[in-house]
Amino acid sequence: MLTPAQLTLIDKHLRSDNWLLNNVLIAELTDHYVDAISDKMGQNVPFEVALQDVHRSFGGRKGLLKMEENYQKTQANTNSRVYKDAFKKAFQLPGLGYTLLIWTICYGIVRTFPFDWFSAQMNRASVLSFFGILCIFTGVIVYAFVRVYREVRTGTLSLHAPTYTMFQSTIVLAYLSVILPVRHFAETQPILCALVMTLVGIHEWAGMHMLAHVYRKRTA
Repeated sequence: MLTPAQLTLIDKHLRSDNWLLNNVLIAELTDHYVDAISDKMGQNVPFEVALQDVHRSFGGRKGLLKMEENYQKTQANTNSRVYKDAFKKAFQLPGLGYTLLIWTICYGIVRTFPFDWFSAQMNRASVLSFFGILCIFTGVIVYAFVRVYREVRTGTLSLHAPTYTMFQSTIVLAYLSVILPVRHFAETQPILCALVMTLVGIHEWAGMHMLAHVYRKRTA
């Protein structure tokens, strides 16, 4: 049985000495290191020597980094497949019924949205305020993308990530509503506009399904 100090050294060995970032892989490697080192220490091999022996068995730093690269590629492919499967289900029974319901709701929103009131409110805003809103929208979009991307790459994606994704898409829609002639598009192409809104909703649902899959694997 290894001591807490020895477990801390193994963690430092994997993270600091070998530059690993993926928490899931690190947890799996830690279990392997603990078992292998415990066996060697049972044969009177010192902890430091056993640690280096296990390290060499993985091909050193290059071997561990290559393992992490392959692990993340496999994880990314799996997550992509989960996302695509969830997206397809929205257009297959029984999910197609919910998709049509969402489209109907979006179509009703487009047809009844108070564009005149919204335009009047926007006209009252100063140029400076308008520029500030655009800067905030852009900042949030960049922050959301960077944060989720980093967490996916490092394996630190947690259950709060769907909040970033939903907030990001909401800001994207708001941003496009400001800089594009959305009113003309909505009034002349309400069916297409409702379809775009529906696809965004399906994208969010599929994305959250993928993130839930990642979280379940991490906590299993």
